Amino acid sequence: MKLPYLVTLILVCIFKNLAEEPKLAMVIELFRHGAREPLHHLLDTGWSHLGELTAVGYRQHYIEGLELRRRYDSLLPKHFDYTTTSFRSTDYNRTLMSAISHLAGLYPFQTGPVLAESEVKLALPPFNITVDIVKLGSDALPERYQPLPIHTVSSHDDAAFSSTHFDICPNLAAYAKEMPTLPDYKNMTDVFTPNFEKIATIYGLDPGKITMLNAKQVFDSLITDYFANNETKIEYNTQLFKNITYIHDSISSFEDFRTWDQIRLTMTPFLREIISRIEARFNGSTPNAVWYTYSAHDTNLHNYLIAFNLTGWRCEFERIFINNQKTCFSVPEFASLMLFEIYEDETEDEVFIKLKYNDQEFSLCGGPTMCPFSDVREIFEQYYIYPDWEQRCGLIPPPDNNPRNWEILVHVGLIFLGILFVILTITLTILLRIKQKHRRPRSLDSSVISA
Repeated sequence: MKLPYLVTLILVCIFKNLAEEPKLAMVIELFRHGAREPLHHLLDTGWSHLGELTAVGYRQHYIEGLELRRRYDSLLPKHFDYTTTSFRSTDYNRTLMSAISHLAGLYPFQTGPVLAESEVKLALPPFNITVDIVKLGSDALPERYQPLPIHTVSSHDDAAFSSTHFDICPNLAAYAKEMPTLPDYKNMTDVFTPNFEKIATIYGLDPGKITMLNAKQVFDSLITDYFANNETKIEYNTQLFKNITYIHDSISSFEDFRTWDQIRLTMTPFLREIISRIEARFNGSTPNAVWYTYSAHDTNLHNYLIAFNLTGWRCEFERIFINNQKTCFSVPEFASLMLFEIYEDETEDEVFIKLKYNDQEFSLCGGPTMCPFSDVREIFEQYYIYPDWEQRCGLIPPPDNNPRNWEILVHVGLIFLGILFVILTITLTILLRIKQKHRRPRSLDSSVISA
């Protein structure tokens, strides 16, 4: 009797645990745009549409979208529903076109709308047409393609993804100004300069043409050539190319994210948005939301990798130039993907969050990768998010909390009111006297006049 009882107990425990497994409720994805042309002509490698997405970039994101559809098919609706999904991009061609390509994979052909028979004759523009539309049949668009709305904001107003720009956060300019004076910067310059001179010689440039200020453009030119399968004067498997990669990563981290203050200033707006999205999903504001897409840049993903202690300028510098065997991520490659998976445990009424970056899982709470959202929110709000971000960025003046200043304001206010009272009293007195002076004499009685 004991054995069957034990087996039953084990089975009950197993099914109980399965029943209590948190269920995936929402996904927030943030990715870098796909392969593009270089941003500058420093090495003059023949590109003509600087910064624009290439065919390789289209394909990267289309495949990425297809793969995410396969992995999250049970979460994502089969057909577009604006109450469940939202798509956002920065205001650049390369990110917008990456988002379009990505969503073409997420909502592939044959998922778009179909017209009812009675609607087909209504689906015409208000003028004569000569194009052949018979092949469309009842499909609203060819192959039942599903167009999707991608929202964007001007980079001058995009605090979530342009917070490294000085017009978004003016006080960051002080860090850029001090950078050339820092001992670490001078040390990096001394270490990197021999590489700069080698590159200049290879490309026939003046010895001082490549410096710390434009060194990132060298890597940008080489990596975009690599993704276009172009021949270059520096082979990709050489130590010099590896050095160029590490130089690019180190400078990128050092410029924008070398201090904790810079990290918090640049990531506060997006973390605020993530928290608000998750809270809205579970407090009933957007109960159907299951998917948010953000198409952005390497700077944005790099910021979060550094903040979550997955990389950093010192780590990137030391692992190659000081031969320190550290594990840290490079600046995100084209089409790199960061996922925030949100889970719900309905039995315990608790929400969890898991971070994934290019298929690797990481903890946001210092323990297991599945972290209680309440813990992560507390960590974000305590260590990452500035509640007074607008003031710290210099967008609005800080509040004046000096008691002495308040005393002065009160005294000035009382004096002003006293002066105003005196002025009003004098004015009323003068008006009354003028009125009395011009008062007309009393008219004689009409009976007296007739007599």
